[in-house]
Amino acid sequence: LVLNGYNGYGNMAITQGVVQISGGNSNLGDPATNGQVLFNGGGAPNAATLQILSTMNLGNRPFNVNNNTFGAIDVAAGQVVTTAGTFSSGGTGAGIFKTGTGTLVINNTSGSANMVLTNAGGGTLLTTATTGTPFGNNTLNIAGGNVQFSPTAAGTFVIPTVNFANGGRLVLDQ
Repeated sequence: LVLNGYNGYGNMAITQGVVQISGGNSNLGDPATNGQVLFNGGGAPNAATLQILSTMNLGNRPFNVNNNTFGAIDVAAGQVVTTAGTFSSGGTGAGIFKTGTGTLVINNTSGSANMVLTNAGGGTLLTTATTGTPFGNNTLNIAGGNVQFSPTAAGTFVIPTVNFANGGRLVLDQ
């Protein structure tokens, strides 16, 4: 499904397949409502996928994953997608894959306690947060590409349990 115009609804649920956007945050629904993106179906590696083809800021839009399912955010090569929204799950056994070779910037300070976050397929998963648990406090899998902490000021943040594969790297900047 390709969405490339303003959509006035509040929330979006992706239960299978790929939803592709390229025109901005309003492709996902009215940005003023900060409606959630809910991944509600599919397991690894066939997760319901939000594919983002252009650089954009998703504001405070939250991302949620139902129990025992996975979602994927695929950022196209050379693109940077920024979000300050929370990432949460309905329970254990849920997770988000960041795929694609672009960059996903997560600038919230409270990632999910239950969710597994995986950077797969290259690219960069980055945060500039200075406090809290931007990548959650459960498990962070780096299966290719970089996971980068680049705080904008001195602060204290939590790095969850990290697993490495396929040349993945953890980068700490300051």
